[in-house]
Amino acid sequence: MGSRKRDRESGSVLLWVMVVGLFTVGALGSATRLIPAGTQFSVQDSDTTYAFIAAESGVNYIVHHLKKNGLGSLEDGWSTARDLGDTFDGTYSVVSDGEYIYVTGEFGGAKRTLRAKALTQGRKPKIDMDVAIFALAGPDAAYPAISVSGGPQINGDIGTNAVAPGSVRIDWNPTFNGDVIVGPGAPQSVLWKPEWMNLAASVIPMEVRDYPVPIFPEPDGGLPARGSIQTTSGRPHVVIDAPGRYDTISAHNGTIEFATGGGDLHVRTKTLELKGGPGAVTVTGGGRLFLYVDQTLRLEGRVEFNVDGDPMAAVIYYAGKTALDITGPDPEFQGILYVKDAGVTIGSSFRGQVWVFSGGREVTLNGNAKLGARGIVYAPKAHVLVTGSAGTSVVIGNSVVLNGGSVVHQPLSFDRLPLDFASDPTKGVVESLQWQLCWTDCLTVD
Repeated sequence: MGSRKRDRESGSVLLWVMVVGLFTVGALGSATRLIPAGTQFSVQDSDTTYAFIAAESGVNYIVHHLKKNGLGSLEDGWSTARDLGDTFDGTYSVVSDGEYIYVTGEFGGAKRTLRAKALTQGRKPKIDMDVAIFALAGPDAAYPAISVSGGPQINGDIGTNAVAPGSVRIDWNPTFNGDVIVGPGAPQSVLWKPEWMNLAASVIPMEVRDYPVPIFPEPDGGLPARGSIQTTSGRPHVVIDAPGRYDTISAHNGTIEFATGGGDLHVRTKTLELKGGPGAVTVTGGGRLFLYVDQTLRLEGRVEFNVDGDPMAAVIYYAGKTALDITGPDPEFQGILYVKDAGVTIGSSFRGQVWVFSGGREVTLNGNAKLGARGIVYAPKAHVLVTGSAGTSVVIGNSVVLNGGSVVHQPLSFDRLPLDFASDPTKGVVESLQWQLCWTDCLTVD
């Protein structure tokens, strides 16, 4: 009995050994097939990773290149390929199709592409503000392009792009300290003056100058509607501290405070009214106010706008069609006033530190209006008239008439100006690139 039992146990052990052996052989066979496959997947993953690295290297290159040279350096269909060196056997290619920029990295046969839309900010053109008066003498300009009479005071050069004889007319013996800049190749006869007048100014031909009109932005249609707001005897101080769109903003013997919170505050209104003694606007918080007036702007009576603030921190954009007439008894204004295309008259005892920009055809300073020691009238399409005792620092127009008044030049810069100028997009500076990983919908780079 015992012998037969041991035989059966031996047979069972042998059977288990055989089964385990078969499984072992099968497993080894599978492993020998899987090991090469796994190695292949590992290599492919590695190649893909290095292809991404190559593409990212291209991204670093293209960001630097575009920041330095602008979008104009990537013409449609422009491409380049670069080897990443001996220590890394990879390449990247860059292609622009006019809408997107594509960077494709390649390593060991694997390719991966990143694409981006470039977000650009136009370079502000170099604008020479080294003259007291300049007349572009373009279409619709008056002749002469610059006319000086009535004994005004001019301290600084005056200039024009005009070259025709008599394009600059100086009469009535003004106080003039400066030279006369004229268009290239212009003869000395471009300046007319009476024979008796002693004028120390030289006539200096120079290259044609351009004074572009700033961009007049479209107001943000997404601003939340907030009805109307006004000061009253029971509510003499009103605070606006969030972006919004209003029907009317009115300060009548009260104050509207725009609290910027250290950033840019955008507010849109159909009507802005400042009336009384005073109706005031203050800008607080260390940020900037951008106030869009769609239809009506009234500054009536003794009004104050940002009188204790930074003139570069407050902008009024006026888009109304009615000519803007600011001739109240004693208005005071610190800031930038940009009139889209309506006429502008500033007079009476208006005073402050004001930069007046206009895309319209007529700008007048009269009465005793003073734009400040660094005030500007910048209206390259307009006929600009300065008369009476009005004064400013710089006048840029299509044509300019001084019949009295004063223009006393001070050095000015647009570096802090919170307005944008249209510029050649090929000269744009790439501020950021919105990168996306491409799959099947990317441009193919051969």
